[in-house]
Amino acid sequence: MKKYIAFFAFLMGTIFCLFAAENKLKGEILKDGSKVFKLWQGRDMPGVGAKAPIKIWGDDKKDDLSITNVSIPDIRFFKAESKTPTPAVVIAPGGAYGGLAYGKEGTALAKLLVKYGMSAFVLKYRVPQNREGAYQDAQRALRFVRAHAKSLNIDPTRLGMAGFSAGGHLTCRTSSNFKDEIYPHKDFIDKFSSKPDFLILIYPAYTGNDELVLQPDVPVSAETTPPCFIAQTMDDGHLKDGLTYFLALKKAGVKVEAHFYEEGGHGYGMRDRQHLPMRTWDELLLNWLASRKLVNLEDAPQK
Repeated sequence: MKKYIAFFAFLMGTIFCLFAAENKLKGEILKDGSKVFKLWQGRDMPGVGAKAPIKIWGDDKKDDLSITNVSIPDIRFFKAESKTPTPAVVIAPGGAYGGLAYGKEGTALAKLLVKYGMSAFVLKYRVPQNREGAYQDAQRALRFVRAHAKSLNIDPTRLGMAGFSAGGHLTCRTSSNFKDEIYPHKDFIDKFSSKPDFLILIYPAYTGNDELVLQPDVPVSAETTPPCFIAQTMDDGHLKDGLTYFLALKKAGVKVEAHFYEEGGHGYGMRDRQHLPMRTWDELLLNWLASRKLVNLEDAPQK
C-alpha cells in the first residue's frame, strides 16, 4: 500500500511540476506577432557569453537582419495556425560561428514553413567563436520546445532541426550527440530529449574534409540519425561538407534526399536568385516535407 501511495505522490508531483512549468512560460511578443523566449530563463546559463555588446543590423521586415556578440540566446517562435498540434523545426542560421545571418537564413525560412502548417523557431545562439555555447543552446532549444509543446501547440514527436552553413554543422552535431550531457541538468526542461526527428541542411559547413571523411564530432548511424534533406551547389567552397555528409548517410543506410546544383555559391539563404537553377531548393524541400506528412502543400498561399 505504501508503494502505491508513494507512486501516486510522485505522479501527482510530476504533473504539478509540468503544469506549473507550462504556466511559467514567458516570452516577448514582437510587432509581427512572433514571440521570443529566452532559452535559459529560470536557471543559470552554462558557459560564457560574448565579450562585447550585442550588435544587430539590417531590416527585420525584409528578413535581412544580421547579429553578432550574442550573450543571451533565445528562440523566436513563428506559430502555424492549427487546432491540432503541428510539426515544428528549430532553425540555426549560419555565419561561420562569427555571427548569424538571422534574416535570410532564419526568419525567411520560418515564414515560408508557417504558411504550410509547420511552426518554426529561429535560434539565436551564442557567437562569436563560441561553438560550445552554441552547442549548449541548440540542445536547450530542442528540449525547451518539447517541454512546452502543449502551450506552443507543437507535436513533440515531429520536431526537427534545420541549419545553414555553420548552422548546418551545429544541426549535425546536435543530432549526432544528443545523448551527450554537455551542461548540468537543473530544471524540468533539461529532462526532455534534444534529438531532432528530421534534419534540413542547406549548404552545411565543417562536416567533412577534402578526402570526404566525416569530421569526428558529427558521426552518423542508421539507429540514431534521422531522415535528412540536403541542398548545396557544386561551386560552393563547402561542397565537400555537404557531399561528405550525404555519402556517410547513404553508406549508413539513413534516409536522405540531396540536391547538388551546378552553381549558386554559398550563403544565398532565402534570397531571390531567379536566374539560377538552385532557386528551386525551397520548393524541393517543401515536397520532401510533404512526403513525410510534415507540411500540407494544399495550404499553399494563393499567387
